[in-house]
Amino acid sequence: MKLKAFKMTSFILVIMMFISSCEQKEIDADKLCKEFYQLNMGKNFDGLYDVLIANSRVRSVYDESVDQYDYFFPIISVYDFKSENFITIPVFKKGANLAEKDSIFKRCDQRTKAFLSDKLKATSEKDLLAAYIQYVDSIYIKYYNIKTPKWHSSKNVIVEGHPRTGKFITFTLKTLTKICKCYFVSDKSSLNEYWSTHFSSMKKLDDKGWYYEISDNKEK
Repeated sequence: MKLKAFKMTSFILVIMMFISSCEQKEIDADKLCKEFYQLNMGKNFDGLYDVLIANSRVRSVYDESVDQYDYFFPIISVYDFKSENFITIPVFKKGANLAEKDSIFKRCDQRTKAFLSDKLKATSEKDLLAAYIQYVDSIYIKYYNIKTPKWHSSKNVIVEGHPRTGKFITFTLKTLTKICKCYFVSDKSSLNEYWSTHFSSMKKLDDKGWYYEISDNKEK
């Protein structure tokens, strides 16, 4: 009987530890969203509302000062308001020299160059190269200005502008078990009906346009 009681007690303790562990992971995800907000509230995200920095991010240089890795992205997608589609643009590494930037620029096809010429108001190939470099550098500055908590161990953030549906940005961070999405809505009047309804039922981080939601990470 004592052995059975001991086994039952051990089983209950294991269950309690498992539940506690799950709760802690949920708290960490909530903490991640709230600390991400604290680090980035009040920042200017102009230049990112029509940009998608999602796939193909690559771990780059280790930043010892914050114990995190920087990331670069070989491509970004930028929304074309004329065609109402995203245009994929090749991107040079952060810190690339002029020859490397020129080499990546030459990978742009004619459609991409035409889009960039229109967007960046460039009238010649030389002007377009300079404008392209300046534009990509500006995206890097904006991206690296997005901060994540030191304890999260990664600066890897998915950035999604939503020009089709409203002027807002989704910042996605992932843990082993959770997907944390923080939203900044710059202009609530620009939202379509779906997103207007969705934000009205979402958790608020403040009254200035910040929201968040947490879901299970099914990619693990």
